[in-house]
Amino acid sequence: MAIAALAGEHEVEIPPAAALDEEEPAEYGPLELDPIEPAGKEAAARDADAALEASGFEAPGAGKVAEDAASAIDEEAGSNPEHTADSEDGTDSEGSADAPGRGRAEVGLPLPPSFAERRPWYEWIALWGGGALAIIALALLVRAIMPGILGTQRAPVQQSAMPLGTGGNLDLFSDPPGAAVKIDGVPIPTRTPATDVAVSPGTHRVDMDWGVYGARRDTVQVLSGGRVTLRPRLLGSVGFRSSDPSRILDVYVDGAYVGSTPVALDSIVVGRHLVRFGGPGLSSTAQEVEVLQGTRVELIGNAGALPDKGHVTVRSALLSDTGFESGRGDPIWVDGEMRGVTPLALDLKPGAHGVRVLRRGFPPQITVLEVKPGGDQFITAEFSSRSEDPLRFTPPSKISISNPVPVTISLPEGEWDDSMILWVYAAPPGGSFQARRMTRLDPSSKLFAALIPPEVLRNGGRQVRIYFKAVGAAGRELYSEIYTIPISN
Repeated sequence: MAIAALAGEHEVEIPPAAALDEEEPAEYGPLELDPIEPAGKEAAARDADAALEASGFEAPGAGKVAEDAASAIDEEAGSNPEHTADSEDGTDSEGSADAPGRGRAEVGLPLPPSFAERRPWYEWIALWGGGALAIIALALLVRAIMPGILGTQRAPVQQSAMPLGTGGNLDLFSDPPGAAVKIDGVPIPTRTPATDVAVSPGTHRVDMDWGVYGARRDTVQVLSGGRVTLRPRLLGSVGFRSSDPSRILDVYVDGAYVGSTPVALDSIVVGRHLVRFGGPGLSSTAQEVEVLQGTRVELIGNAGALPDKGHVTVRSALLSDTGFESGRGDPIWVDGEMRGVTPLALDLKPGAHGVRVLRRGFPPQITVLEVKPGGDQFITAEFSSRSEDPLRFTPPSKISISNPVPVTISLPEGEWDDSMILWVYAAPPGGSFQARRMTRLDPSSKLFAALIPPEVLRNGGRQVRIYFKAVGAAGRELYSEIYTIPISN
């Protein structure tokens, strides 16, 4: 047979058919599967060859194939003596003495496919799923990088000025900021403030929308290559008054002083604002107000209980060779009114009060004291050869709201400190004083000037109280008395 020819030197006995018939069928236990390894393939090949020999079947041309295979094996054995020696000893390269049919396994019928070569069904699903995810990721990547390659698409209002480069630019601001903008009905992506908005030359309609607070429309004319700036303000109106009309309350909006009650603001920016009411010796109260376009809001501040008066003691002292000696009998004026002589104890309302003490042969000593409610405070007027003159001011007959004129004051003639800084303090009747720094009119001059804050002039009393304060080196302070000036329109 062909198998015998391949075996070469090995002799294989085929038992007679009768002997095979006489053997009793073996009893088989539970089926045991061997590992799927090359040795299993060889065993399957030997079983197939044995079956062919038992049936006496010989494939056409098998003799020719066997002769060719035998000659090839002989040639290989002649060229490889070590392999021949191993074959004669009946052992393989690994020392195994029982390797029958190893030569036969390489020829004959093709081996059936093993179970290990079959791919499970879920492997195909995994392959298809992975491919789909890769395609999706590639699509997302292309979508992400395409805008950067093609550039940001311009709004239609900007495209109209691009073809010949002959357009203009708009700078759009608003108070309050954050308005949505449309130009000729086309929205732009940026809220106010928006700068360098390109438009074509000509007339354009600009709409700004602040939502619930209101809207505004403006028309602008843009020249070729020109630039137009738009600054619209959306305004509302708020009125402020005190729960006790006989008492004045200071009004602060978003931390800034705006006047004293009763007062109205007809040009306040729309939106939310924090309003605080206060006054000399009073605890502040705050509330929030929402201002809308075309709507007037009225707020009432709580005046609260009357604050307690403060206790003030005024003394005088004279510097002599032995030191300061207490003075007696020096006359005292408080807020321009004669109140007694030193030493003097008196009760004053909370707030700023001007105190002047006189002594023959010396300049008057003037100070402004901020009286605290329920407290004890002391003032000592010191007289010596180095006593300084106070700040002297000649008040005008009136101050006009529509045509304000700066108030001016000079330092004393004998003042030697050129670093002096002057402040003017102004208040409505019964209100708190507001400070404003004065400007030196000339570097070599001792004259200073400043405008009275307009919010102080807007009061129902039609009067304003002012005083001046100079601050120099080493904490030196000079004061003027408190003056009351009428207000006109």
